[in-house]
Amino acid sequence: MYTNANLKFGRTLFFLLALTQLANARIGEQSRESRNLQTSRKRDNYYTNSFEEDLGPAGQCKGAVCGMWGDPHIISCDGLGYDCNAAGLFTLMRNYIFNIQALFIHVFSEDMKMVLETWKQFGSATYSSDIVIQTVESPDTPLFQFSFPEFLNHDGLPPAEAGCFENFIYDDNYELGEGVKSPNLVACRKSCERLDGCTQFSYSVDRNCHRFDDRAQMKVKPAGWSRTLAGDVDKCGHPDKYRVRGDAQIEYARPLGNGAAIGKGKQHRTDNDCPVFFYLDQELQDISQVEDNGYLYHDEKSSVKLQGYNKIYVRYTTEKGNIAEIQLEVAGKGPGEAFSCHWNMFVCLPEEEKEDFINGKGLDGKGAGLLGSPDLNWQNDWMSPDGTILAIPSGAESGINTGTRGQEAFDYCTNK
Repeated sequence: MYTNANLKFGRTLFFLLALTQLANARIGEQSRESRNLQTSRKRDNYYTNSFEEDLGPAGQCKGAVCGMWGDPHIISCDGLGYDCNAAGLFTLMRNYIFNIQALFIHVFSEDMKMVLETWKQFGSATYSSDIVIQTVESPDTPLFQFSFPEFLNHDGLPPAEAGCFENFIYDDNYELGEGVKSPNLVACRKSCERLDGCTQFSYSVDRNCHRFDDRAQMKVKPAGWSRTLAGDVDKCGHPDKYRVRGDAQIEYARPLGNGAAIGKGKQHRTDNDCPVFFYLDQELQDISQVEDNGYLYHDEKSSVKLQGYNKIYVRYTTEKGNIAEIQLEVAGKGPGEAFSCHWNMFVCLPEEEKEDFINGKGLDGKGAGLLGSPDLNWQNDWMSPDGTILAIPSGAESGINTGTRGQEAFDYCTNK
């Protein structure tokens, strides 16, 4: 494992001992909506295996883009796509500019049901709850850490489901009108509220919403049906404000928009925003009053800036005067919900320093971490903790969109 005693990392200030596991998981085609875990970035912006990519309209860097999103999907700087479904502390990138590490935590039971029963995928899923960034070139620049508090769920169910009955439905003799499609439980409840006489409703994970008056009697759903939720309109489908474990100083957090609208062009704030903690050199900062598009940190070399409704941009001016950039994106459906608040992250390494990355400037080798070595060769992006290049499984004919799936990649990710 790689170690770096300078990097520390707190969930409420636990230390990130930079014990790093080089990750891999399932190599395979990753779509923009892989497992419905979306990112606002378009696939053709980061699967090109070049130094001619960027981070979109708000970005200032042009170069090699790599990143991770979802549970987590990984795209190396050379275009190798795979999943890392393991839990633990991982090095995402280590080169002469950045040392970036992330904590991956297990999803909850309802999330796993979706993975196993709905998506029929590999039997493990995690997401990133914490990210810490060290600027290697500039030791005077503080460590930046971005974290979510540990949310409390209601009896293992997401907050919106408190007050609902799981896997029950109503007698359809008293259904009001026809069933409608609703994107989520809360939308179904609101649909019932707008309908005269509606006092009860049921919702299934395949987005079917049924509304009833108070004569309808509840019954157990038939075997083989999708998971359902049912309840009174004044009790079921009302998300609680997030609650967090321990003495987390939630008043210091800055709420950012959750990721429910990612990729759909509906970027707006809600009552279910995700509270973000920001640390400088392990010290929690009060960012609660920072205005939209305001700075969390700024000096002559580096800046950390809010962008839009759910993004943070970290920018660094290299010793050669070029912009290196990291885009953090709040994802998930809100505190404590299924696939709760987590991070998507994309990094841009400047085109002007392409040869330095290829030649391994400042390192014994060309770099390390889940995001690979930015040298335009995807076939060397899997490596052992000591930097030894590992063979990509034989099913991978291309670094972009084909390969093996499942256990081989998971074993690589967990160093087995």
